[in-house]
Amino acid sequence: MTITKEQIVASIKKCPIGFGCGALSLALVVAIYFRAGPISEAGDEMEKKSAEAQRLALNLKNAVQLTEQFNTLSTATRQIESRLMRPCDLAKNQQISTGSKPKQTPS
Repeated sequence: MTITKEQIVASIKKCPIGFGCGALSLALVVAIYFRAGPISEAGDEMEKKSAEAQRLALNLKNAVQLTEQFNTLSTATRQIESRLMRPCDLAKNQQISTGSKPKQTPS
């Protein structure tokens, strides 16, 4: 018992809405199957770009007072450097505190 072309056409004419819905369902399943790969890749790329955008937004938010903070740190650094004791200053201080004079070589 083989199905002929005329029998297929007759069954389609007998129930056109059912055949149309079945064909549409099949077409949608095929479309979803083939688009699933690019959709997941696009989702991953969107997440990466969203994370990058959020990081840049935070950088901009934190950079608003960057000049003022730099100036404050530069001033503090200059003040600390003026109070630092250098090795040559250490030698002068030891001579002063021990009361000894530096040895002079005979000329």
